[in-house]
Amino acid sequence: MRWYKGAETTISLKWIGDKNSEKLYTIPAFTMICDEDSSIIYTITQSVTFNLNGEYVTAPCIQGTAKQYTINGNETITSQNLDSNNRLYFPDYFVAENGVFITNINSNNYTSWKKVDNLYTESYGEKIYKFGISHDGKSCYIEFPEDTDDIFGEGINITYILTNGYEGNISANVLSQFYNEVSVTDTYEDPEV
Repeated sequence: MRWYKGAETTISLKWIGDKNSEKLYTIPAFTMICDEDSSIIYTITQSVTFNLNGEYVTAPCIQGTAKQYTINGNETITSQNLDSNNRLYFPDYFVAENGVFITNINSNNYTSWKKVDNLYTESYGEKIYKFGISHDGKSCYIEFPEDTDDIFGEGINITYILTNGYEGNISANVLSQFYNEVSVTDTYEDPEV
């Protein structure tokens, strides 16, 4: 049985204001972009660094809105939050199976965790999870291996994408603005004199 998947694409971004090649700016991962009406929303899945010289940079995106997994208002997930099958059920229905991003606390490395089809074919100590669907088909979950205390460390954060599959097919130049105000990081450093 299959679950929802968000459409994936690559977008191109460029600065269109005053040009300056000395400053670098970073747009954080999970920044959302949309069309003029804010009806079609995609989420950037990796941080993007660019300068103000007008050159294009690319970023991977997935259709849908980013949401942080919380339990009782806490974003830190520990092994104590899992059920007896090492599962964590999503509170939302339209979770994109290809839109689950996990990182350990105090890390922004979302690439260290990977989705697998079978937890029992992997080595002990690997940061892996399995995406699953409940028996009644009314909810989805992620399941972790038995060694969660070791691989979770102090805990994990989970960001996931809520998708609307019918909005996935779009033409070029439809995504034209940020969905929310963006907190761009300036990485400019003064040169030594």
